[in-house]
Amino acid sequence: MTDKPASTPHDETRGLAFASYALMKALLDVLEKKAVLTGHDVQEVLDATLTALEHRPQDHAIDIARRLIEGAVIARSASRREGSAD
Repeated sequence: MTDKPASTPHDETRGLAFASYALMKALLDVLEKKAVLTGHDVQEVLDATLTALEHRPQDHAIDIARRLIEGAVIARSASRREGSAD
């Protein structure tokens, strides 16, 4: 037996969201690093994702998804600024 409390549907949803985010970010990073996608291509993917989310019925889940993708855009922008400061 484990001492961990049983997970709730909310925990499972959050876990799925974060796993999906981590997978998406890792996949885009690898594709860009291997020059399969350019930085511009990656930005287009993220922009298209945000557009698709904006055209869905808005609820709490869509809000969370949008914030995760917006976070990826912000993180990419910050890492590009840091990289260009060298």
